[in-house]
Amino acid sequence: MDTNALSRREFVARAAAAGVAMKALGTAPRAADASASPRRAAEPVIAVFSKHLQWLPFADVGPVIAESGFRAVDLTVRPGGHVLPERVEEDLPRAVETLRRSGLTVPLITTAIVDAADPLARRVLATARKVGVSHYRMGYWTFPPNADPLQALREMKPRAAALAALNREIGIRGGYQNHVGTRVGGSVWDLGVLLEGIEPDGLGVQYDIRHAVAEGGESWPVALRMIAPHIDTIAVKDHIWAKRADGRWEPRSVPLGEGMVNFDAYLRQLLARGPLPPATMHFEYAPLEMDGSGDAKRRRETMEGMRRDLTRFTQLLAAASIPAKAATAGS
Repeated sequence: MDTNALSRREFVARAAAAGVAMKALGTAPRAADASASPRRAAEPVIAVFSKHLQWLPFADVGPVIAESGFRAVDLTVRPGGHVLPERVEEDLPRAVETLRRSGLTVPLITTAIVDAADPLARRVLATARKVGVSHYRMGYWTFPPNADPLQALREMKPRAAALAALNREIGIRGGYQNHVGTRVGGSVWDLGVLLEGIEPDGLGVQYDIRHAVAEGGESWPVALRMIAPHIDTIAVKDHIWAKRADGRWEPRSVPLGEGMVNFDAYLRQLLARGPLPPATMHFEYAPLEMDGSGDAKRRRETMEGMRRDLTRFTQLLAAASIPAKAATAGS
């Protein structure tokens, strides 16, 4: 690159983008003892949600993820997932060890946990903590039919407090995902009411910008300011509104940067509060997420899509991380 042909502003921006992308993609130089490297400890955690890889034999999941550039996994530990909850003590340690052989960590899991009193919830969380998992996503709660939503949320607060207490006891952090629809959390404001007075180190939010934009349109920055103190992890994906065959409209996932999410505005607002929370990237668009068996073509398309979205996200993250003075400085 001919730096003489670039303005000082352009050079700083490109250098910053390249540095963040290299770190997130795992191509930056690594210290011999990773635990002794303060720079490595500050690198963002960007995991891949394993849901869209459940068509692969599990022995192939780690190599596909690693070849796509990721270094971390958000593993499904729920009914129909990579690890079944009732087999968590036997299968989760094996799954984590298998992924580690591909150079991957498992800092996050996705669960169906909704009740602290469920003995299976304690088994899943205790086992997860033992194998190094620090964060998990819980399941969803529903509003009672015809109930006043605000009153229902207030009546759910003891359930949230009990789950937060269990998380603190075990030493793991939980998050409720905002997800467009009529369940609790369809509106981000639901979670503000539900979690008021509960510290995020017990129970917080897995903030999903795709669903926040689909649900809130242009109002998402206001809701983000409201929920920001509770954000524990983030889900990264994009969408458009599309018409179905029956004529109805629905939010449809698309590759990162091709949809309605204003990632520049979102990341700048999020990063203004501090470092990037642990992130899980989802791939809920064809051909990356589809039913049926896989073949070599689908495997190649999957890796290409994952690599493309990860590269795009690290570029967006780098651009949003440039201080305002550096981004606006003259040549």
